[in-house]
Amino acid sequence: MQSNRQNCQGIAPERNDLPARAAHPRKWILTGIGLLLVALGLRVDPQGQLDWFSLLFGAVFLTFVLVIAPRLQARQAHRRAQAGGQRWVIVDATGFTVSTQHDRRCSGWPKFSYYRETTHLFVVISADKRCMTFVPKRALHKPDGTDRLRRILDQHLPETTRATPAR
Repeated sequence: MQSNRQNCQGIAPERNDLPARAAHPRKWILTGIGLLLVALGLRVDPQGQLDWFSLLFGAVFLTFVLVIAPRLQARQAHRRAQAGGQRWVIVDATGFTVSTQHDRRCSGWPKFSYYRETTHLFVVISADKRCMTFVPKRALHKPDGTDRLRRILDQHLPETTRATPAR
């Protein structure tokens, strides 16, 4: 296991993680613009007419920003992950090693701040809260794999910032 870590020296931290909050401020700005368009559409001119163009354009814009765009982003991220091929993840005392047929990337424990456990996967959040690493529980081949991974995560991530796992 130690020799595996030595092969990772000098390699940049994992960059294939999904940006969790990178689009967050942009989404709120676009939502505000859509709400402004809807508000402009709701204004009544002196003849008592609504501005239907602004109202409909704002509604379509909000639908795109809040419903369609996130789905397109998720689809794009899924395609990008599939294009990378199968991945193997090793979690040990030094952190995560993610390997593909063509690449090996290492991320030490200082990169991560806490994790969340869901019914089907572990989500490990980076210290700057901009990236996530997903470890599906179905990928853990041994029956006690979930408990072993949970123990490793509990050992290396600070108790004060770690989320309570849903067991």
